[in-house]
Amino acid sequence: MRWLSILFCSAFIYGASYDILFLGNSYTFYNNLPNMIESMGEALGDDIYQQQSTPGGYTLWQHSTNATTVAFLEDPRWDFVILQDQSQMPVIPYYRDSWTFPGGEALADMAWDICAEPVFFMTWGSDIGGAQCIGDYCSADFADYYGYQDSLAASYMRLADTLGSSCAPVGLVWRRCYELRPELPYWSGDGRHPGVYGSYIACCAIYSTVTGSTSSGCTYRSSLTESDAEFIQHISDSIVFHEDEDWRRNSTQVTADFIWMNEGPQFFFEDSSENADTWIWHFGDGSFSTSRNAVREYSVDGAYTVMLIASGICGTDTAYAEITVEGALVSEESMEVTDELSWKLEGRNLQTFISGGPVSTTLFDTSGRRIAAGYSMNIDHLPSGIYILSVAQKGHRITKKIYLGAD
Repeated sequence: MRWLSILFCSAFIYGASYDILFLGNSYTFYNNLPNMIESMGEALGDDIYQQQSTPGGYTLWQHSTNATTVAFLEDPRWDFVILQDQSQMPVIPYYRDSWTFPGGEALADMAWDICAEPVFFMTWGSDIGGAQCIGDYCSADFADYYGYQDSLAASYMRLADTLGSSCAPVGLVWRRCYELRPELPYWSGDGRHPGVYGSYIACCAIYSTVTGSTSSGCTYRSSLTESDAEFIQHISDSIVFHEDEDWRRNSTQVTADFIWMNEGPQFFFEDSSENADTWIWHFGDGSFSTSRNAVREYSVDGAYTVMLIASGICGTDTAYAEITVEGALVSEESMEVTDELSWKLEGRNLQTFISGGPVSTTLFDTSGRRIAAGYSMNIDHLPSGIYILSVAQKGHRITKKIYLGAD
């Protein structure tokens, strides 16, 4: 996905660019649904490039072994791959378990291999329900459209949940529209394929699932009246963005994120990124870490910008946080203390004392990076330079700058 800006009518419209591959059959091909989604994106400021492979009656399983489909899925340009199965198979237990689910999983794996996001296209039932049969295998005898639709929805949701992938709830939007406005021509004359109204339902639901943007207010209406288009847009948004549902799962894109807490000048950073396998922390004081989770003790009070760069096979993302450090190391001269911090070298071991008695201290470099701690610290590995000793004593933190030279 690429961000872009378009100069139009002396104003800037900011949108995104998406490359979308549609794999399905005549349910996707009718009314050129991919082109409808491209047109909706254009009206809302997005640039959508789309291609389709939609042979009549095709199944997900057939697509998974089809040379044209496989060639499409070897192209790493795709951001999303929309997966739509044959209309009856998801409700016939034999074909659902032997064709729909294995075919869907195979195609999802191919999409993930090129860092594309698979999105299952939940279809709609026929307008009268009834038993759905292919050869010797049949579904339940659905009393009406609603029973058929509920079975379809359950199968697509189960498939998406099992794989952890996204699902565009086209069928549920269709169901709600039909409940509220049954007089609209959602189906074509055969009672199965979509009319323009049905394809517009799919257009709104898929566009919003993929982009995360609402369709309400879109001026692209295909051949629908303005009021009918607004009705479908509103229903689609109410379902796709319902607070209790999670239709979009981020299963490929790297998203950097983290949480933090602190105890005085010591900060604990916990990674919560998605799809990352390497991490680089920059703590704002010149120090860094490549651990997934990090701990940093700052030596100077002040404001810092902490940056996490998270990377994975499908990209890199960056997250930031502004933190304020208080109670960090302060200079010995800036506070009144009666105990004196002293040190000496025994060979290459640094020993520290308070008022003549041994004391455990922490040694930092001038960037605030913790080097060692204890009563006696080996410094063989340290280059010559200035270091900071720190110890908490009588409610105060005492620090002392020292110079450690080579032998």
